[in-house]
Amino acid sequence: MNPIILRINEWATDRYTWQLDAIRRICENGSVTENDIEELEHICLRAHEIRLPEGAAVPEPVSLNLEGNAVRDEIVSPVRLSKVANVQHVNRLAAGQELTFAPEGLTIVYGNNGAGKSGYGRILRNACRARYQNSAVKSDVFTPSPGEPSSAQVDYSVGDDAKSCNWVSGQQADAELINISVFDSDCAAVHVTAENDLAFTPAGLDVLPKVGSLFRTLRDRLSSRKQTAESARSAVFNDVHIHSGTQAARRIGALRPDTNVEELSTFAQRSDAEVSRQEELVELLAHDPATHARMLGLRKDRITQLAGKVSRGTELLTDDAVMEIRRRWDVVIAAKGAAEAAATDLFQEGDLPGLGNAVWRNLWEAAKTYSESSAYPDVEFPNISANAVCVLCQQPVQGEASQRLARFDEFVKGETQRQAGIAEMELGEGMLALGQLDLSYPSLRDLIEELKLENEALAMRVRRAIVLLRLRRRRVIWNAGGNIWNAIPELPEDLVQELQALALTLVERQQEAQRASQADERAALQQELRELKAREWLEGILENVPPEIDRLSLILKLDQCIGDVSTDAVTRKNTELTDEFVTETLCDAFAAELDSIGLNYLNTELVKVGGHYGMSRYQVQLTGVEQDARLMEVVSEGELRSIALSAFLAELSTSDSSSGIVFDDPVSSLDHIWRERIASRLIREASDRQVVIFTHDIVFVMTLLECAQKADVAHLAHCIERAGAVTGKVRGGLPWNGLKVNSRIGVLRVMWGRAEKVFRTVDEATYEPLARDIYGALRESWERGIEEVLFNDVIQRLRRSVETRRIRQVAGDISVEDYNTIDENMTLCSRYLRGHDDATPLNEPMPDPEGLKGHIDALEVWVSEVRQRRR
Repeated sequence: MNPIILRINEWATDRYTWQLDAIRRICENGSVTENDIEELEHICLRAHEIRLPEGAAVPEPVSLNLEGNAVRDEIVSPVRLSKVANVQHVNRLAAGQELTFAPEGLTIVYGNNGAGKSGYGRILRNACRARYQNSAVKSDVFTPSPGEPSSAQVDYSVGDDAKSCNWVSGQQADAELINISVFDSDCAAVHVTAENDLAFTPAGLDVLPKVGSLFRTLRDRLSSRKQTAESARSAVFNDVHIHSGTQAARRIGALRPDTNVEELSTFAQRSDAEVSRQEELVELLAHDPATHARMLGLRKDRITQLAGKVSRGTELLTDDAVMEIRRRWDVVIAAKGAAEAAATDLFQEGDLPGLGNAVWRNLWEAAKTYSESSAYPDVEFPNISANAVCVLCQQPVQGEASQRLARFDEFVKGETQRQAGIAEMELGEGMLALGQLDLSYPSLRDLIEELKLENEALAMRVRRAIVLLRLRRRRVIWNAGGNIWNAIPELPEDLVQELQALALTLVERQQEAQRASQADERAALQQELRELKAREWLEGILENVPPEIDRLSLILKLDQCIGDVSTDAVTRKNTELTDEFVTETLCDAFAAELDSIGLNYLNTELVKVGGHYGMSRYQVQLTGVEQDARLMEVVSEGELRSIALSAFLAELSTSDSSSGIVFDDPVSSLDHIWRERIASRLIREASDRQVVIFTHDIVFVMTLLECAQKADVAHLAHCIERAGAVTGKVRGGLPWNGLKVNSRIGVLRVMWGRAEKVFRTVDEATYEPLARDIYGALRESWERGIEEVLFNDVIQRLRRSVETRRIRQVAGDISVEDYNTIDENMTLCSRYLRGHDDATPLNEPMPDPEGLKGHIDALEVWVSEVRQRRR
């Protein structure tokens, strides 16, 4: 059993059961699928009692089985690139091109600056593993957007299994491609100046980084759920800031999953008195306090006045008061009857009719008043003395007239008549009071309207009561006059106490308004109003509170889930295992890489500086320095790039995998000495794995080829070219100036085939410039033949060294015939190639295709003969 796996399982025993299941799946399968991630997320959610959609897959978690064959010590098969094809919308790369890679050994992709080489590099950097992942690959920015992302087909193999990935910019490529590492200028900077994760690890040590990666994925998914829950907050709670500083706002701000909704509802509900109080405060605080106090005082006075009128009317028209009027009326009627009976007995036949009645008594009383006040002020009425004159007829009072006046006086002063007068007077007083009672609507309208401003319902009741009082008074007066005591309306309800209570309330409010003119008191009233308004708002949104509590409960549970997928513990454990199983190996490998390229004179070392997301991190640092300095501030750009490359290769050495690696301009900013060292090192790497190198440096290309030949490493070369505005044209083989003679002869024959077809199908005029180009290339090939064949590569224009061991095959072998052949053919080529302006009279015709082919054959024959005789 792998000891690292045993240690991980021992550590994981105290973890959550679903995390044990995650570790089991990674150990058994090497990775987790999208289905695994979904199931593990569901198990985590269920562990915190979060409801899942109906039908969601939630299997029971299963721990690692150490007794069986559940854990396999996996040795990853090498992953190698096969080709990049079907490129769409990547920079200006031409469509329909295929860039192939040798499955073993070295693949060189050469291209001048701007030829499109970097476009292919960006595809591989995004699809494979690179320290620095650029943002999404762009299309041709000089043309309108295609409306779809950049894409390409990346074919690769895992062991003997051929696979294909449809890479799309911004999307995750196939997981196996991460085993292919990419090194470029951006990656170089990150390697040296930033903390790097240990991506290649021994079997078993990759489990916890994968767990960390899984946790990050789960955290992102759970965070997305949390963001959805957070954004689902009802908009009604957005107004809570309006009521800040109130108890209602504090209660809403303090909503928790365990909030008591019933208690909150009880708090929010306002009593009728509180509703009225809120209305009062709104009115009070809407005006100037002093002015409002005066207004309330006037309103109190009017309501008090109205209460007095209603009280007076109610008092005069109670059932007892009506019964008293009726009693008095009955007394008057009875007294009048008695008086009439007395008059009948007293007065004589022949007297005028109506003597003794009310009209007559009024006349009597008027005469009495006149007599006692004016005519005979000192004599009691009637004056029947000898010289007296009747105050009515102005005739002397004598004889029978005197007796009659005495009889009249006796009648008036009689008891029955006195009783009748008293009864009539009392009745008159009551009827006068009813008559003087002011219950007319015009006189009470303003008072009722004033009352409506305070209590509209009470105003309507008062108005109805006054109508009933007015009707009752009319009926009482009419009944009394007609002596018909029936159909008197019921007495309305007594509203006096309510009016008086309202008046007292107005007094209190007036006093409160007066107090409100003081700043402290006004502030207290404003806060009281804010509290009441806040409770009114809270009462209106109570139905939204239970769903909000459910939402908060979900967020809390999701926070717990997110806490479960923290990578801290994973990072700590992986650091511990890395220290035990990897650190020394990695540091030794880095030192060896520095030594291999001649950088051992620099005091640098690889130092572990912590971990993140379950991965250990290392940094290249200076050692033995006397001052505070960063590596970037001390070493040259070339040294910095070489150090970065050494760190990159050191990491690869810690892995058992031999997957492919890609270098994009690895020797940029390096001189020829460093080029040779780097080339030699990369060729050694290519002897064990697939190595792909993108470069624009033809000298580096030739150095790589030389090293590959010496080490007998298989190699394949491509040339990336530009055609106008279009880049990325793939042509097999090296560029022309990097080709050897035999390869050039092959190119010349291809060029001849195209020219021969033009000669046959078009015309000689179109053929001629093609032929001139061929003669120019043929002359350059003779020159390369002198260097490569005649002088046996003793000296090369693109090589720094002189190969003295090759002189042995040259000495004594070069003949006059070689010289003549070379001179003759180069002179021939110079005659027809572009660059010579022939004299017009010469007008030498261009050789036809057969003649041109013979001149190409001459080079091939000479090369073959020289090499044949030197064997």
